Amino acid sequence: MKLSHYRAKDIKRMLLTILVVVAVAAAIVLLGIKLFTPWVAPKVKDLGEGVGKKVEEVKKKLGIGGDEGMPEDAYEYKKHHYYIYDDADSWEDAKEKCEKRGGHLATITSAKEDKKLYQYVEEKGSKDVFFGLQMEVESGEEVWKWVTGEKLKHTKWTEGEPNSDSGSCYVAVYGRNDDSRWRAVTPGYTKYYLCEWEPEEDAAEDGNAEEEAKEESSIPDDAMRFEGHSYYVYQKEGMTWKKAKKSCKKKGGHLVTITSQEEQDAVAGYLLERITPEQDAWIGIQQDETENPWSQWITGEDLKYTNWSDGNPDGFEGQCYGVMCGGERAGENYTIAPGQWDDLKDDDITIGAGYYICEWDTE
Repeated sequence: MKLSHYRAKDIKRMLLTILVVVAVAAAIVLLGIKLFTPWVAPKVKDLGEGVGKKVEEVKKKLGIGGDEGMPEDAYEYKKHHYYIYDDADSWEDAKEKCEKRGGHLATITSAKEDKKLYQYVEEKGSKDVFFGLQMEVESGEEVWKWVTGEKLKHTKWTEGEPNSDSGSCYVAVYGRNDDSRWRAVTPGYTKYYLCEWEPEEDAAEDGNAEEEAKEESSIPDDAMRFEGHSYYVYQKEGMTWKKAKKSCKKKGGHLVTITSQEEQDAVAGYLLERITPEQDAWIGIQQDETENPWSQWITGEDLKYTNWSDGNPDGFEGQCYGVMCGGERAGENYTIAPGQWDDLKDDDITIGAGYYICEWDTE
């Protein structure tokens, strides 16, 4: 069928109208792009950069940032993870690379951790490995500091070290000749370095986390002072040894460690004025899994002085945690005098009554 002349004219008119509308719309779009691009483009760029930074921050917190994050086969010790890399141009480069991976250069805060890491390094066949200790000059004096700001409580320098001559301002651990002692070296001394990743917070293990978070971190005004240290006896119902350890740490200190007869006399005299003869107080020693299971305090200090009661520690039925006793008592195989030490189970709070002694190093 042929279209009538009138019908053809209507179609032409409609098509022309459509073309005009499309042309006008296109012109408006082009004009808008021209007018707004100088303003929109920087905003879009800024927004993209901001989102990118946030993504990198989140990746770093999750341990997946930077290069590849924490390797799946990282060595684990007490919920901390460690890994040896061999691509550092310098100590500073090693520090930066650990941080990009969501961790930090390793910090070694106890003799036991030191021993474990040395074994790990030996297994990997690495030597002269950088970790996170650096020398800084403060008021004209050389001060060695961990990259995390932790206190330098444990060291294992080889004889004549640290020697900062010739720019030896950094540390390589576990040197040649199977020597596990530390040496100070120059920034570009080795390509090997040891990264560490901290454990994630375990809210369930904390128990009542909100209540513990409210604990004050300052030393009480009426704390007992002795030779640059401060001590305070706390008491809380249901306080196990593990909870007491965590509580002292949250307060900025640690469960008491006693390294001399003079310190023992001072702490015992202070404690016995505050508890009854039937009660004990937790102190900072526990049985570990080494060949000499009662050889160290929780701070990593060697157990050079002891005041165990007769027949103790015996580790009887899981009694693996130290207390200072408040009074005289005796059993079939033991006798205890006031101020002497005994070992109890972690949840043995009947005798302990929730007492524990915190110590702060205030020098």
